[in-house]
Amino acid sequence: MLRLLPLDNVTHALAGMVAAEVLLQRRGGRDRAPHGWSVAAYLASAAANNAPDLDLFYLGITEGKLGYLVHHRGHTHTLVFALPLALLVLLPVWLYARRRDDWKPTDLRAIFGLVSLGPVLHLAMDASNNYGVHPFWPFDNRWFYGDTIFIVEPLLWASVCPALFFAVRSKAAKGFFAFVVGGGLLLSAVSGRVPIPLVGALAVWTAAVSFIAARLPEARRGLAAIGAAAATYLLFGFASMQAKKTVRDAYQRLDPPETLRDVVATPAPANPFCWMVIGISDDGRDAVLRRGEVSVLGMSRFCASKGFFAKPTAPLGPATGGTAHFAVAGTFRAPLPELRELAEGCHAAAFMQWGRAPFWRRDDTGTVIGDLRYDFDEGIGWAEVALPPEGTACPENLPHWTPPRADWLGR
Repeated sequence: MLRLLPLDNVTHALAGMVAAEVLLQRRGGRDRAPHGWSVAAYLASAAANNAPDLDLFYLGITEGKLGYLVHHRGHTHTLVFALPLALLVLLPVWLYARRRDDWKPTDLRAIFGLVSLGPVLHLAMDASNNYGVHPFWPFDNRWFYGDTIFIVEPLLWASVCPALFFAVRSKAAKGFFAFVVGGGLLLSAVSGRVPIPLVGALAVWTAAVSFIAARLPEARRGLAAIGAAAATYLLFGFASMQAKKTVRDAYQRLDPPETLRDVVATPAPANPFCWMVIGISDDGRDAVLRRGEVSVLGMSRFCASKGFFAKPTAPLGPATGGTAHFAVAGTFRAPLPELRELAEGCHAAAFMQWGRAPFWRRDDTGTVIGDLRYDFDEGIGWAEVALPPEGTACPENLPHWTPPRADWLGR
């Protein structure tokens, strides 16, 4: 599931469908739309909201894991490519419109506006979690991180799907939205990452949103879905700020002091009270990563991640620097010159174009470099690279993203 970073494609599709519903109602509703227009708007908008993930088809231009790491969230995830992607999605709609006598030029222009919004909305949503985006290439190659929403967020599904369920008339479409909501509740219940009281709260929220959506006029259901989704983002956004503040407060108490460079924050799904956090700091000599858990507003009883940090690939040492509200599970500490030496090699340098919380491990089997954001088991996972021996050919066709830890590399 984590390979669906940064947000799952279902969520992107739902965002496109909400936008299509709002546009449909602004144009007079389904009864006034020409034949097939509402279906074309829904499908085209859903496709446009997923179009930036077409980068998955060219990851192989750079061999191995590095191809995924440096090219996913690549050039198709930039504002420069928003219009070309929109035109690509519009092409089949244009071909369909040419066969219809009841479509006017304004009907096609309306869908063009809708699909033009799709890639931009995709970037905005992708910016909301800890994976990051660099939308301003080629003018600015830095990564930007929102640290707000989990990869798969059932609360978003529950906020959006009821309004769409009552808005559409097709039984197949209604079945899809019901399946998504039910799947979100089921995943929450069986994943072990959502405490049972919060599963119950999610079910109550779903019922409340459904009750309201069923009684709203058709023209307002799309706007209601936007409002519910916005409320979800605001809730998690506020909680993220509180979680990061807790970590910053903990670092102010360190003795000897360290320079805090960054804080990674990731909520548990359907749970704004419990956050996995990584403090990224240095003391002028060593790089230091502290990974642990923050319970917002003291709601530690809603944290269900015990054992989640048990056996990572990273060589984590004893927990240090924690507080009553920042429960550190382990600390990675290694000399900064070692990282700079590794980054002189082309494979590690390529990895550092993506790695936000880098760790490295040297043993008899070789050197592994990885990112603590996605390190949850002992094996070498998708976010960890075993560096090849010296003399191995360098990876080809690399982009030129600004390394997130350029501060550690002395750049």
